[in-house]
Amino acid sequence: MLKKLLKYEIKATARTFLPIYLVLILFGVINCFSVSPGEFGVPAAITMSLYVFILIGTFVTTLIVMIQRFYKNLLNDEGYLMFTLPAQTWQHIVSKLLVSLLWTVLSTFFAILSILIISMREFSLSSFVQAISLLYEEIYSVLGSGVNILAIQVPICIAIFLIANILMIYVSISIGHLLNRHRIMASIGAYFGIYTILQITLPTLIIKLYGDDLFVVKTAPSEVLAFVQSLFWLGIITGTILSAIFFFVTNYILSRRLNLE
Repeated sequence: MLKKLLKYEIKATARTFLPIYLVLILFGVINCFSVSPGEFGVPAAITMSLYVFILIGTFVTTLIVMIQRFYKNLLNDEGYLMFTLPAQTWQHIVSKLLVSLLWTVLSTFFAILSILIISMREFSLSSFVQAISLLYEEIYSVLGSGVNILAIQVPICIAIFLIANILMIYVSISIGHLLNRHRIMASIGAYFGIYTILQITLPTLIIKLYGDDLFVVKTAPSEVLAFVQSLFWLGIITGTILSAIFFFVTNYILSRRLNLE
């Protein structure tokens, strides 16, 4: 059933995102030929302004659709239909999470791609790849093979915290929906409440774990690398725990405390 939910969710949201990505790439191509470092006239300013507007709108739309699909499909009138389907509550949450994650990654990908298209007038793709390769070689010569572990840690940590942030939105909406009135305001309040708690507890946790070592200046590359790696490991563990908590609470509320009235 999870596959069917994913298929339905992707189909329902693709009609919103695919045209946006197409327009984003189109304006990237237009700006590639219209924007020149030596000559920046009114037409170029207009096309670049529109591109920036579309670029920002892409991520704003991603956030809005993420919230809208979860709220309207599961906690609004559509919830009566969704929860009559032969699917468990966790499957509904996972389908929303995975599709939100998919569009967030794709939005980031197409944003970077559009920027690369604009810069291709001054820098070719091969020169960009060569620059990245040279940068990697320089870092590797200083830090050694440990940089490969760091290169794996970084995307994993980003992915986990992205998942945690999406689930934090879901759990905030679910908590706000426990009230009979002012549910949207309650959801916003729950989100900022959770965010504030995390902003206080996470730095405190880091200070408790590392103590005075956190404020010691490290000069040896190996020490710097080991310290950074330990921070990313801590981020991965913390993000995983938070994601599990947010998911469990959301699943519990939707399973046991759901109120669609």
